[in-house]
Amino acid sequence: AVVSTQSGHYGRASALEQEHASKNSALINEANKCLKDPYCRARLLLKINNFDPNIKTMDMEFLSDMMDFNDQIEMGEDSTTLLELKQLNEDAIAVLYTQFEEHFNDNDLKMAAERLSKVKFLLQTRDRIDKQGELFMLR
Repeated sequence: AVVSTQSGHYGRASALEQEHASKNSALINEANKCLKDPYCRARLLLKINNFDPNIKTMDMEFLSDMMDFNDQIEMGEDSTTLLELKQLNEDAIAVLYTQFEEHFNDNDLKMAAERLSKVKFLLQTRDRIDKQGELFMLR
């Protein structure tokens, strides 16, 4: 029997082979999605190196800064201010990814994971900014 992950070749495969091909295709799609997402890719790199990417504690100064930043987003009165906050957030994400890479390459996985946990907060902040921007567009 001929098996392929392309749907056009399913006809000659058994049901079990078709199911196997479908599962493999789904795995490939999920892996491709992860490789395209820098956050997912970084988490995977830590896991591959037997390091838990989930940080249990967070830098209190960072958390305080995040609360202040989120307050600024909530109080943003115009789209220009929101765009400026979005750019600050994107710049901070880029810096943290660079720091992650440096720590990872130095085999300092704890510091790499800490940087990645901060990225997670900033990605959530990105979503808040985008939602706030949608509100401005509705006005």
